[in-house]
Amino acid sequence: MVMSILTQKGQTTIPKEVRDHLHLNSGDKVIYVRDGQRVYMQTVQGNAADLAGMFKSPLRKPINFKVLRDKTKALVAKKADNN
Repeated sequence: MVMSILTQKGQTTIPKEVRDHLHLNSGDKVIYVRDGQRVYMQTVQGNAADLAGMFKSPLRKPINFKVLRDKTKALVAKKADNN
């Protein structure tokens, strides 16, 4: 059994044995999964960009970020002129 101590801020160090077992490195992310009275820690694979298109709707057109950015700039400029 491996143990760590919780600080006053609710932080703890993941013991080296656990980091090695999960192949964790500095900057890696983990999630905590609740299952009744137990909590499991799992590594997060990939990043948010990997989820692109996962919830794509056939009824919705793709977002043109250049157009969205230009519209946002125009609205911000108009609001700044009104102040």
